[in-house]
Amino acid sequence: MTDAFTHVVPAMREFCQYTGGREVSKQVVSEMLNSKKTIMLVPGGQGEIMLHTRENLDAKIISLCAKHKGFVRMALKHNAELVPTFNFGELQAIENIYLPKMQNLGRALFGFPLPFLPVGIWGFLPIPRKVNMRWVIGKPIQPRTQIPGKPTEDEVAEMHRQYFLALRDLIDSHKEAADYGEFKVEYKGIVI
Repeated sequence: MTDAFTHVVPAMREFCQYTGGREVSKQVVSEMLNSKKTIMLVPGGQGEIMLHTRENLDAKIISLCAKHKGFVRMALKHNAELVPTFNFGELQAIENIYLPKMQNLGRALFGFPLPFLPVGIWGFLPIPRKVNMRWVIGKPIQPRTQIPGKPTEDEVAEMHRQYFLALRDLIDSHKEAADYGEFKVEYKGIVI
C-alpha cells in the first residue's frame, strides 16, 4: 500500500495499481482486511523520509517514526495480526535530498514532503546504490480487544507499544548478522 500522493500522479498511479499497489486510506485498508487479504504497510512512511539523513547514517542511527496509531487501530478493528519487519540496508540504498523547511511546507500544502528527490548512485541519480540487504520478519502480534471490532484507546496504545517493542527487539537481535552492530534504534514520536 502506498501514499495517496502516488495515486494522483499520472503514470505513477497506473504503475502502482498495475503492480498491485493500493492507496493507504481507511476505506481501502478496511476493504482489504474484510476480504481477508494480507496487506503490507510502512507505518513511518512520510515521517521517516524526513528522518533518513546522511547525518543519521554517519552517526549509526536508525530513526523510526512511531507516532502513527491508525494502522494499529485498523488491525484491532479487523482482528488482524501485526507482523513487525525491517529491511537492513534500505537506508543506504537510497536517500531523499534533505531540505527540511521546504519539505515541511510541501507536506503542509500537499500532504507529501516536496521536493521529494531520491538519490542513490553517484549522489544524484534516483537509482539505488548496490548494498547488501537483509529483510527480517518478526513474530505476529495477536490483536486483543474486549469487544471485537471496537478497540479502546488503551487497547490501541498497548498494541502500539507491543509492536514497537517487538520491532526494536527484532532489529537488535539481527543487527550483528546484518553488519549493523554499531547502529542504535531511535524512535521519534513515542517513548518506549
